[in-house]
Amino acid sequence: MLEPRLIAPSFRIPENRIRFEDRLRPENIFDLPFLFKCKVKILIVAESGGGFSETAGSHLGQIIKILNNDPWSHIEFDVSKAHREASTEADVLDNFRFDNHDLDQYSQIWMFGISRDGSGNPVSETELNAISKFMDTGGGVLAMGDHEDLGNSMCAKIPRVGSMRRWYHPNPGPNGEPVAPDQTGDGRHDTLVAGGTQTDPVPQEISPKWYSRTFGGGFVKKVFRYPHPLLCGANGPINFLPDHMHEGNCEVPENLANSFTFDGDTFIEYPSKSGHQEIPEVIATATNNVSPERFGVIGAYDGHAVKVGRVVVDATWHHWFNVNTLPYINASNPMHPTFTPDTVQKWTEIQAYYRNVAVWLAKPSLQNCIRNGSWIRTLGDADIRITVRDLKLVKNHSQYFWQLGVFAKDALGRGATQCQTVRWIIDILAELEIPFRIDPFRQLLGKPVLPDMPPGLDFDEFETIALGAGIHGAFEKFGNIKEPEKLLNDEGKAFSEVFIKSTKLGAKAFEKSFKDTDKAMKLLMKRFR
Repeated sequence: MLEPRLIAPSFRIPENRIRFEDRLRPENIFDLPFLFKCKVKILIVAESGGGFSETAGSHLGQIIKILNNDPWSHIEFDVSKAHREASTEADVLDNFRFDNHDLDQYSQIWMFGISRDGSGNPVSETELNAISKFMDTGGGVLAMGDHEDLGNSMCAKIPRVGSMRRWYHPNPGPNGEPVAPDQTGDGRHDTLVAGGTQTDPVPQEISPKWYSRTFGGGFVKKVFRYPHPLLCGANGPINFLPDHMHEGNCEVPENLANSFTFDGDTFIEYPSKSGHQEIPEVIATATNNVSPERFGVIGAYDGHAVKVGRVVVDATWHHWFNVNTLPYINASNPMHPTFTPDTVQKWTEIQAYYRNVAVWLAKPSLQNCIRNGSWIRTLGDADIRITVRDLKLVKNHSQYFWQLGVFAKDALGRGATQCQTVRWIIDILAELEIPFRIDPFRQLLGKPVLPDMPPGLDFDEFETIALGAGIHGAFEKFGNIKEPEKLLNDEGKAFSEVFIKSTKLGAKAFEKSFKDTDKAMKLLMKRFR
């Protein structure tokens, strides 16, 4: 399994450990060496007229620049470029074949298929075997084509990828796969904003799928709604993508029981684990200008729930190619003649989608690195470092943990989206085996449906207190560690164990405050009898 590459810090805390009370001094607030990196290795494979320059229309140079300029200080995207045909571009693996290359060195593979069914260099059976093994050992895949059967040659026969998106035209596929949208006429998927073209900086508006969880009831009922983590930006949901005149279609397949044999090995397309079969989803739809129906513009499969890799499919590579992204880049530049202030925020959202894909598709070991790296960096937050106290000196533990939890959520939110922060918190609290539904993103098919939180129990408060307790315990144990990158070795088990154990202190503190509140309420009601 790919291990995260960690860049060692260039300085160290002196050998004499800083005393607990001395950590609160201003000169020590920023003395933790948070310079490690979780390295996410991405293999991008192009074909036919695709490539990697920063100017050619059907190339991906601008996307690679966006990844290289990511805002996450502890994540590094390392892109390798490959082409199915001969290439004159520098640093490109040309005449690339999946079966004669070490795929395990990558966290994920991005496939931009252009060649039609029967053209180009169709993936061979041995290549399909190599890709399927990569996926079944946790590797992520992003795949897309465009209208009709564009992209079929490289992508159509890959498990999950082939059924989460339409790749065949004008006839159904060999296993009855449905026909993809046309290029022209009434059967096309046209998303161009009225009066515009795909090369203007005016994006289409998409509709993300919403997930929710409910806490409490009556006057204190709280309903929290989230888009999928792929469509969650720093400032809210991602509602925009570049538009195009003939997009493809993403969908949930009707048949979830397929298996495929490639080069002597059999692969289950949608496996089950502990009675649960994870189902792919359409996480966003778009408006088709040709007809009133909406269509799937992005599909996602969370294979980590059943110990395989994740998959993302997109309706078209025109959401990614230079021809569509350069107009937004120019219109967001105050020095460019086409600059329009309204474009800046929309383009910021679209870029967040690209980076979210790279984070979400990362293998499980890297997910742990990214998650634990975020928690570790939170320990260096100024508000947390001046708030943390010796627990023996704290009278009200629940209030103290709650304050740390609020600061921790704020600190995490400055380096990750709200949806990603919720995911990380849920992953920690899952170890407490809470008998209520707290995860808005996980499907419940094949499992008993857990009830919502009972009225009167404010789980949002419980979550914050438990999180704060975890931060307190982690700070107490690791606040002065000289080499924080060591906390990520062996998938960060040492850090996770301390964090999870400490959240149980928060649970106990919440229980006590809840009992005290109940006792006070009964005493108050006694006065009205």
